[in-house]
Amino acid sequence: MQPGSIRRENGKLHFEIEERALLASANGDLRVVDPDAFLEFVARNFFTLTHDLRGGQRATWWERWCESLAKAAASTGHGVTDRHVPEPTCGCDPEEHDGG
Repeated sequence: MQPGSIRRENGKLHFEIEERALLASANGDLRVVDPDAFLEFVARNFFTLTHDLRGGQRATWWERWCESLAKAAASTGHGVTDRHVPEPTCGCDPEEHDGG
């Protein structure tokens, strides 16, 4: 079962998450005993759940998820580049040149 789908429309991304897939995935070491209460919690907190610390501040799950998507897109050539990789000025391979 696919966990959901996503589509672009009028400058927005529309996520559709299959509730049964979410509930099945959540039932690992934990057991969902009140699916309605759990799904309400998901709806209220989807973008604000904290993930870890970054520079002494809490990074959200959303931030980490977006970073992961961008890194995957960069590594597969889908519209994202690493801003820290210097562009060579002489046409050399950037991995064999310092960019200067």
